[in-house]
Amino acid sequence: MPQRYVDYPSIAVVTGADSGIGKASAAALAGAGFDIGITWYGDPEGA
Repeated sequence: MPQRYVDYPSIAVVTGADSGIGKASAAALAGAGFDIGITWYGDPEGA
């Protein structure tokens, strides 16, 4: 991360984290040391 963000906490909220890009983003951020909050909308019948 850029130097200007060194003193800030590493926290991210990822929406749509149950699949696809959201899931990959949450995994990548967690792997980089971020504390992650995830959210998704379950819709078994489709949109």
